[in-house]
Amino acid sequence: MKFEDVLGKQVLVLDGAMGTMVQNLELDDAAFGGAAFKMLTDLLVFSRPDDLEGIHLEYLRAGANLIETDTFGASPLRLKEFDFTQIDITDIKAIPQGLDLKKSDYSAITHHLNVEGCRIAKKAIDRYKNEPEYDGRPLFVAGSIGPSNYVLSKTEAAFNKANWDQ
Repeated sequence: MKFEDVLGKQVLVLDGAMGTMVQNLELDDAAFGGAAFKMLTDLLVFSRPDDLEGIHLEYLRAGANLIETDTFGASPLRLKEFDFTQIDITDIKAIPQGLDLKKSDYSAITHHLNVEGCRIAKKAIDRYKNEPEYDGRPLFVAGSIGPSNYVLSKTEAAFNKANWDQ
C-alpha cells in the first residue's frame, strides 16, 4: 500500500520522540563515538541498530502507522559541527563497508546514516508485520530531517549563516 493511497482517507498516527527513548536506554558515551558526539544520536544506526529497532517496535506496538528514522541530525550542515577525525569507533560495530567515519566527507556520512536509518525502520516494520498482534493497518517509514542550526536571514542574528545553495 502506498502512502499517497492512505493519506486523506484515515487518521495516521506518527510515533513519538526518538530522543527521549534513546535517553531511556542510558547509553554511555562510547555508543555515540565519545562525549563530543553524544548529541548526535544518529550515530546509533551504526552502534546500536538493534536498540533503535526495538524503539521502532515499541511505537508500532503502541499503534503508530508511521515511524521516523533516527536521522534528525543527519545532514551535511549539521554534521559539520562535529570533528569526525576525533570519533572513537571502538564501540561502533555496524559501520557500512567502505565508510571511514574519520576520513569520509560529510555527504558520504550523511548518505550512510540516512540509508541505515531507513533500513532499521523498515526492518522493524517487517518484523512487526509478522507478529500475531499485527492488525493489518498500513505502516510507513518517515525520514526525520532536523534543523541544521543555520538560518537564512538578512538580519545580523547570532546564528550560523546559510545560503540557498547549501
